[in-house]
Amino acid sequence: VFFQISRFPEIKSVLDVGGAFSLLPTQLATLGYKVTSLDLNECPDVYHPNLREVISDFFDNRLSDNSFDCVISISVIEHMGFGVFGDKVIPDADLRAFEIVHRLLKPGGVAIISLPVVEATSPWRNRITYFSKDRVALVTKQFEVLDQRLLSRQSGYVKDAEIEYFNPSDQINNLSVYLLTLKKPVVS
Repeated sequence: VFFQISRFPEIKSVLDVGGAFSLLPTQLATLGYKVTSLDLNECPDVYHPNLREVISDFFDNRLSDNSFDCVISISVIEHMGFGVFGDKVIPDADLRAFEIVHRLLKPGGVAIISLPVVEATSPWRNRITYFSKDRVALVTKQFEVLDQRLLSRQSGYVKDAEIEYFNPSDQINNLSVYLLTLKKPVVS
């Protein structure tokens, strides 16, 4: 995310979708971005002058159209619409979520979104959307795709500690994600 966002120096305002318990909104605020964190849950004891928290269902948010330079959603959209996290049950919630991202972005704005591409065999199979190449093409059709990276979770050791991280990959494994960087076209 940091690499992708750094490619666009024009980005000043960022919407982080579903980041209530993530360090990402605060980290971005610390870097000087004006960050709005939108989530169903409040994140207590977090404050930064560049960070505003909005407690709302993503599908009912009252944020203004064309209001953000960047929308970030990391490991969130795939969970929408199943009612697991207090959200509403919504068929094709992923399609609707991408439509809302498009609505909220300024023309020329950038979205950075991660989506799982693992096979639908996990215990979460009825509570998560898995994205094939065709599904990714469908949900991103309103956008210009600037970058689509396949990343796979790996683990290794640093000294005595095991760490997990994502690396670029050319093969899907049971813990793969697409990291999408999308642009809302500027219509003249």
